[in-house]
Amino acid sequence: MQITTDRLTIRPFVEADLTEFEKLLQIPEVPGWQMQRENAVGFLKWQISNYEAMDIINGIVCFGIFDKVHGHVLGAVGAGEHDDLYETEICYNLLPSARGQGYA
Repeated sequence: MQITTDRLTIRPFVEADLTEFEKLLQIPEVPGWQMQRENAVGFLKWQISNYEAMDIINGIVCFGIFDKVHGHVLGAVGAGEHDDLYETEICYNLLPSARGQGYA
């Protein structure tokens, strides 16, 4: 699955995205992702492995939000089970530098 707009490409992460993916692990408001900074490779592989099941009821599926022109990561968007509420939610995060530009 890939969604393309005038400014964005939303697509599954691939292993070659590691350097860009690591930027998402620095977002202060996303502590669950920050905890994975030392395990960036494993966390990215886990995100990629979730595409096979596409289970948003019992798991999570997360896609990268990329700048269409330069290919830089701007954030991530996904759907899946909320850790505390045990209900499906839609979630997204944006790098601080990508906020306030009408992406959300």
